[in-house]
Amino acid sequence: MTRINAIIARYPPNYKASAVIPVLDLVQQMNGGWLSLTAMNKVAQILEMPEIRVYEVRRGMARGVWVVAHSRWSFWPLLASSPYCVWMRSLCHH
Repeated sequence: MTRINAIIARYPPNYKASAVIPVLDLVQQMNGGWLSLTAMNKVAQILEMPEIRVYEVRRGMARGVWVVAHSRWSFWPLLASSPYCVWMRSLCHH
């Protein structure tokens, strides 16, 4: 929780919700590389924002980016919604 509070402290108190992307990224790292519904609900509670707003951000970030890895183009979701996404990303690392 101290790391989350450190992220939130970077933003003005009335813009707490602006910390949603870095907080989701941290929570994803702490949750084995993916975001559960429970984790997203907790982020919404901590940031005092509607749960649907957190889901929308996650959905937008799940679209991800295209990257070149091992001379091939690969699609990488920035925020994974299931352990399956984490497993698929691990295949691209090898």
